[in-house]
Amino acid sequence: MAEDVRVSADGTRVLVVSSGAPSLEEMGRTLSKIAELRRDYKIGSVLVDSRARRGQPSVAEIFAGGKLLAETLGPGIRIAVLVSDVTSDHTLFEDVAVNRGGTVAFFSDEKLAAQWLSRASP
Repeated sequence: MAEDVRVSADGTRVLVVSSGAPSLEEMGRTLSKIAELRRDYKIGSVLVDSRARRGQPSVAEIFAGGKLLAETLGPGIRIAVLVSDVTSDHTLFEDVAVNRGGTVAFFSDEKLAAQWLSRASP
């Protein structure tokens, strides 16, 4: 999986563009970069566009990814993930992260994701 991580032009959120096959190792690097940008720029929201990603991780990797997200970013940050179609795998990832204090949601509509991110942080 390849990911481009940057701050939006208006400085209000971190933007991530993800493509290729999923990888927990790459996700760990991306989450570390998000945490760094969050600290440096005081940003409370992240928009991840993973619509170009291909393949699906195993259930064990989905579980580990949700746990990693919550542990790395903690509470106080909202992460909206754009996908082509929201599936049960996305729901599992979301449930794992949320149950550990993370705030993440999956969307197939970019406008809805932006609206959700614009709400007050948890």
